[in-house]
Amino acid sequence: MAFYYRRGKNQEIRRELTILELNELGYFILNLCQGQMSKNHIIDAVCESYEGDRKEVEVDTLSFLSELDYLGILGSFDDEPKINETRSKDGPWAKLHEEAWSQYFPLFCTIETTLLCNLKCVHCYNFDRSESPKKELYQTLSWDVLEPLLYDLYTAGTLQVSFSGGEALLYPDLERAIRITTDLGMFARVKSNGVLLNENKIDQLIRAGAVGVDISLYGSSSKNHDSFTRKTGSFEASWNNVLLCKEMGLEPEVSVMVTRHNAYEIDEMLDLFKKNNISCQVSMDMTGRYDGTDSSLDDRVTSEQFKRLLRGPHRGLFDVRREVHEVQCACARTNCGISANGDVYPCIGAPIPAGNLKENSFLDIWNHSPVLKNIRALKYQDFSSCFGCKDAEFCERSSGSVYVNTGDYTGADPNLCKEARMRHDYSRGFD
Repeated sequence: MAFYYRRGKNQEIRRELTILELNELGYFILNLCQGQMSKNHIIDAVCESYEGDRKEVEVDTLSFLSELDYLGILGSFDDEPKINETRSKDGPWAKLHEEAWSQYFPLFCTIETTLLCNLKCVHCYNFDRSESPKKELYQTLSWDVLEPLLYDLYTAGTLQVSFSGGEALLYPDLERAIRITTDLGMFARVKSNGVLLNENKIDQLIRAGAVGVDISLYGSSSKNHDSFTRKTGSFEASWNNVLLCKEMGLEPEVSVMVTRHNAYEIDEMLDLFKKNNISCQVSMDMTGRYDGTDSSLDDRVTSEQFKRLLRGPHRGLFDVRREVHEVQCACARTNCGISANGDVYPCIGAPIPAGNLKENSFLDIWNHSPVLKNIRALKYQDFSSCFGCKDAEFCERSSGSVYVNTGDYTGADPNLCKEARMRHDYSRGFD
């Protein structure tokens, strides 16, 4: 049985490490490891969901679990395999990440190819799309900037490049960029609303070498989704194309932003994805926009809604725990972002210009920018609002979103503080 749809190596940075890109079956088993399931129960679930000889399934599944354990993805390989959220200190992935963190290898880069978009989503972080913006806001990254960037990313040690927007499918050189990315040994993903996908476009992305596509959904039906995107019929188009990607072999992952308008239907959404074996990422990280407007924050979940999520069947997605000293995120260390006008950010979610690719190369900016060096030099004590906080273990703080919402990279977002207190209270049995 196959568990991967692609393997790749980047000899300079990955050394002899093989990075796994899981297919549907691989993700299915990985998700099972997040529950209280024995090895035999996992094997039973695989046999029930996928046709195959029991003995063959058992051998292949145990072999796959052993490999996950070796890579440090499993924190336990006893009778009940468990996902290791912090990664094993002995696995090759952990060693790679430790090396990348200390030597500043930008493992993951998100590139805004264009700010053009076919939708007008309420929460769009680019700018307020509810009215007709000025034409100068609709920027597109020129090929003269993007092509050398990809080669620089390879040299810097990047593993995965995510092409975003706006709507990445509107970028005229998308397939060419993906092809260069994959030819260099990096993984290429596309972030999209999914509306513009069709059989021909999906085939082009597959032929170019894309390993997957991340598609945003904001409801389990058109009622909330179409209202959020301000486009009638967008849910039907996006969801149908999620299923089409899966059918054609371009691995889809659904990105879900939890808002006060869809919080009550999160269970229905996750059940829909599970029924169709679609992986997803769920986030409550709503931010203001990069143009300074913040009406998007009006859609944050209410306190009462958050309490219900903490008590609900999918509370594990919202009841987070973290190491108390993990205030500094991957910004400027293993993450970076490129804006549609060529600005280099410490992360696509932290729009702090460290330099511009029209003036300097990515390698020069990444290695010498004072902005990036200052972020890398930050210590726990520098986050004065968080240092010593009794709720720190329960906080889902992101420096980028805190910066966007407050203007202070080392500050605190009152809404995140409130949610952390609620998680802490929930852990102690308080309502």
